[in-house]
Amino acid sequence: MRVFSGTRVLRLLATVLVLVVGLPAVAEAATKRLTVSGSVSGSESQNLAVLLVANDGTSTRAPVDAAGKFNVKVSTKVASKFVNGQKGKGPTLHVVNNGKYAGPVVLGTSGTKGYTRLTSKVSGTLKVGVISLKSAYASAKTAKSVVDTSKTIRMKGPAPVSSGAVREAAVFGPVRSFAAVVTDNTVAGADSDRDGLPNFADPDLNGDGVIDAAQPAKSDDYGSANILEMDRPQGRFGFSKIIEMPTLDQVNSNANPAVTEEQIRRYLADGMSIEMLINPTPAELSSTFLVDCRKLVYCSPGSSAKVRAEPGSPLDGVALSSLANAAGLLDMPKRVVGDTRLLRFYPGMASASETNLAGDVYELVVQSNGATVFSEVKVVTSSVVVPMAWKSFNGADTGQLPRMGSQYAVSVGDPTNVPVTFHRPQTFVKGSTSLLSDRGGLAYLVAVWPEDQTNTQYQCPASAIKSVSSPLVKAPKETPAGYSMFDSDQAPAANGTTLGFTVDVAACIAAHPQQPHSLSTTKQWWMELSAGDSDNNKARIRINFSVP
Repeated sequence: MRVFSGTRVLRLLATVLVLVVGLPAVAEAATKRLTVSGSVSGSESQNLAVLLVANDGTSTRAPVDAAGKFNVKVSTKVASKFVNGQKGKGPTLHVVNNGKYAGPVVLGTSGTKGYTRLTSKVSGTLKVGVISLKSAYASAKTAKSVVDTSKTIRMKGPAPVSSGAVREAAVFGPVRSFAAVVTDNTVAGADSDRDGLPNFADPDLNGDGVIDAAQPAKSDDYGSANILEMDRPQGRFGFSKIIEMPTLDQVNSNANPAVTEEQIRRYLADGMSIEMLINPTPAELSSTFLVDCRKLVYCSPGSSAKVRAEPGSPLDGVALSSLANAAGLLDMPKRVVGDTRLLRFYPGMASASETNLAGDVYELVVQSNGATVFSEVKVVTSSVVVPMAWKSFNGADTGQLPRMGSQYAVSVGDPTNVPVTFHRPQTFVKGSTSLLSDRGGLAYLVAVWPEDQTNTQYQCPASAIKSVSSPLVKAPKETPAGYSMFDSDQAPAANGTTLGFTVDVAACIAAHPQQPHSLSTTKQWWMELSAGDSDNNKARIRINFSVP
């Protein structure tokens, strides 16, 4: 506790009294307001927007008009998140170019340090002046009176240390800033490694040189002290990129060394989906939940993007743009059971490089009675391009097994002891849209499903997984997300390493006694292997098997 001298206390009280007397009686209860205005030079013929983000990730955006001017007006219902009065926690400005995140706005510099935060103390209008576009960032000579100088970012010359690498890092990683992680690493609008990128858009927010999406959420879940602990800011807006086992050509280069860019492109157009969800609070049940992705090609009218809804739903397979309201915002459908709002769709992109979705900006908008009461930004940081590939199942090489469409078919003699091996998921080699490299550092989940119409998942607990091969690390307990293994090799040196484990299918089913199936009554099953990164992106493959 800080102790003040008696003289200092009296002087402080006198100052406070003067301030209170000098204010109108209603000032204390005055509504907080915030408008940020300025202009962007060289913005002609560009589809630009300016994004204002509070320290907790709450956001507001405004377009840059034909004259280069913008005016970001924050709703009074969320203004207190921006005008919070806390040093080092003021809002930051960012540029969005045609729906893609284009970097932060540096408001001023001082030697090797820069400023990106506006003051959090001023209620009213802040003028930031003229913003000049650079490579992966922007700069402005903003008056110091409206800049929060209590927290700085690291600069390399006139640019933030992250400049020039924002998109490259999101696709390929890593960003080698090697800064210490600070206590705000789970706050979406903060900048944990002070590289200029806010956490919600930083693929390496702890600055250790490895893309965070390939790192675990909690190292202690896997009982290994040498695994880096990382807790990504998730916010309220659940979001994941999901890639499934290919229905046509095998695209994992370990299983198909001759895979081509055309095959990868066709796979990504058909096999990758985006899933967004939010669980409303009781006060939000009557609200409208909207997704703003209007500037992205696949969200535009006429795109090939299709909704992937629950089985039997009339929304399944309809054009994504059919969910857009008059303003072009996508209305998140309500699930058949419960109040969760869920939107899953296939972007159907035409290019392998685009389908990585690096830098795409989404904004969840919550509206009540037509007024926006909350918004949150999400920028995609992808970790996986193509899924893992089965190598063997129950001792049989999957390359020699019969196929059922996209799946394999095999029988097992002892369902309590089913060994499997697989190749890691992959991402693109730096600078390529056809060459693939193995992705380490992912968590794995195993589940079994009866082949019927019940859609019943039997998730396998860690106790049902045996004989885990290195570098897989088995979880001492089931994690909150259900993952039971983690690949401790963050950056594999070479492709082709086979990972493996043994599954006790009977134990998987026994772990869910409330469910109706058993091995004695159900003979045909699926096994699903899922890989997940700490940005919640998923890769999934399945195999069909029968039991005696």
